Amino acid sequence: MQPTKATGGYGGAIVNRWSSGSPALTVTNSTVSGNKTTSGVGTIEYAGGTVSLKGTILAANTGGNCGAGIATDAGYNISDDNSCNFYSGSSGNGVTNVNLASGLADNGGPTETIALLAGSAAIAQIPFPADCTDANDSPLTTDQRGYGRPAPEQSNCSIGAYEFDAVLALTPTPTPIATATPTTTPTATNTSMPTATATLTATATPTATPTETATTTVTATLTPTATATATSTPTATATATPVPVTLKIKPNRLKFPKTMVGTSSKRKTVKVSNPKGNKKHPGISVLIEMISDPGVFMQTNDCPASLSAGSSCTISVKFAPSVANKQTGTLTITDNANGGTQTVLLSGIGK
Repeated sequence: MQPTKATGGYGGAIVNRWSSGSPALTVTNSTVSGNKTTSGVGTIEYAGGTVSLKGTILAANTGGNCGAGIATDAGYNISDDNSCNFYSGSSGNGVTNVNLASGLADNGGPTETIALLAGSAAIAQIPFPADCTDANDSPLTTDQRGYGRPAPEQSNCSIGAYEFDAVLALTPTPTPIATATPTTTPTATNTSMPTATATLTATATPTATPTETATTTVTATLTPTATATATSTPTATATATPVPVTLKIKPNRLKFPKTMVGTSSKRKTVKVSNPKGNKKHPGISVLIEMISDPGVFMQTNDCPASLSAGSSCTISVKFAPSVANKQTGTLTITDNANGGTQTVLLSGIGK
């Protein structure tokens, strides 16, 4: 948050003066810089209220970083003065090498942010995912810009709203799954077993009263049995396969003019085209899986997950130097076209 100025009251950026028992103010993974108060009681003022700070940077504010009261130190906070009473082993007061850019700038994403510069004490300090969490203790996977936390090749997140050396977190393309239809093959077994048994017994006794006894027993059993056996084809999983298409990348290198450290250059663009097909070689869509950029060269793009034949998309790149010297990098486009990876060389000079 930056910049604001309080001329008649307290707190250059935030004031929390709730009475006892009221909700606490929680500030998580924020960068508070460039604010001013003329009352001399702090950029964050919380007399009568409660303030909890976690993963937050307080630096380059006029009138002190924290005012009346004592903030709750929830860990991984840094302040460039001693007004906030940070005391846990994961936080720090009087930090001299916070190394923030001079103000808000377009560093990518929907809103302007204050960038961390190389060598900052805030870089890669919060263990992920154990402590790099929001106010609800859910893991933080992006910074304010929507760039991934932690940065590539880092196991810890940066303190504040800006992740140093992060890349844009793209939504992964879902892998289509083909589900096979079970095939049932009935097998019928018919067993017919009629059985008849007849027994006749006759007994005659010549007496005054003749008696004749006849017994007949017939037993018939018919048992039809049908058994159905189902046969299922295993489920098939479809995965993206390479396609015989060569993407056109223009230009294949970008050279940026001299740019002041802590600021950003004007954007330059790269056009990605999927050639239109012909009778011998019909057009094929190309799956664009990831576009990555190095830290000081930041990109945004309008490329879809699947670039159809005969269409194109644009990647916009800007240069935000971290040192007063020449800096180089490579823009990488990963896809399933010929080669699998397309690159654009990047260079610029910081001053």
